[in-house]
Amino acid sequence: MQSPADDLSVQSAVPVAFGPFRLAPHERLLTRDGAPVEVGGRALDLLIALVARPGRVLSKRELLRQVWPDSVVEEGRLRFHMTGLRRILGDGKGGARYIATQVGVGYAFVAPIERLAAAPPVSEQPHSDRASVSSAAGGLPPRPRLIGREADVALVVGRLSAPILFTIVGTGGVGKTSRAIEVGYRLADGAYEQVHFVDLAQVEDAALVPSALAGALGLPVQAEDPVFVLLAHLRARRPLLILDNCEHVIEAVSEVVERITEGAPRTGLLATSREPLRVRGEQLHWLSPLAFPAEAGDFSIEQCSPSQR
Repeated sequence: MQSPADDLSVQSAVPVAFGPFRLAPHERLLTRDGAPVEVGGRALDLLIALVARPGRVLSKRELLRQVWPDSVVEEGRLRFHMTGLRRILGDGKGGARYIATQVGVGYAFVAPIERLAAAPPVSEQPHSDRASVSSAAGGLPPRPRLIGREADVALVVGRLSAPILFTIVGTGGVGKTSRAIEVGYRLADGAYEQVHFVDLAQVEDAALVPSALAGALGLPVQAEDPVFVLLAHLRARRPLLILDNCEHVIEAVSEVVERITEGAPRTGLLATSREPLRVRGEQLHWLSPLAFPAEAGDFSIEQCSPSQR
């Protein structure tokens, strides 16, 4: 019989990894350093539900409905299994932090996760010069293929050659994320020691923004204010942080960014958003849609490729 949490994990057809753990939802298997971990069915269901939506606070009611869909269960039972799950993960030991509690609301999975999709063979990768990625760019998503945006990328790269706050602003779907990723790859070759990509699209609770940043940097955070831990880490380095999809948590991002610019001035910050962060010292680049050819209507049908007819 399929567990209710399995339905939630269908969106992720591949296993995920976090810390020393590997979770295969469809196999209902959790391993640590390659060895199977003994975990009860309900605790595993809770883990699957939380990992399926990283960074999002799942309410107690929602978790009860997903894990015990056909039963009336008290919150105490949820707390019991959550405590057991945290003990199995070693949450809080040695600085490890996987599950955060929002008092009175619910729980969120806050550790960075990696989708374990198989990499394509080298022969299938376009542009072999792009296949070799410096270690500084190890925290970036796969490098995109850009068409018609070289001027935009060059402009941002030039501005971020010194550590500033720079925001790419534009409407949804205009290509802000791909431009930011390409900028990260180019700057990782020397301008910065390390480039970190923080996808805020799945962070629905603004209170979890600092934890999302700490997770992207691989920092275990147990302090009440994760920004203190962030600043202590960033001050000793020269990193570039790419904060993607900021618009829905813009106030929280602006507050964290302001503290970083003041407390860790050697940190470069590149944000993408549908609106400016409105933080002191912010520089902006408005990204508009690519223009159509000026005389597109003058082409004859013979001049069009078969795919355009």
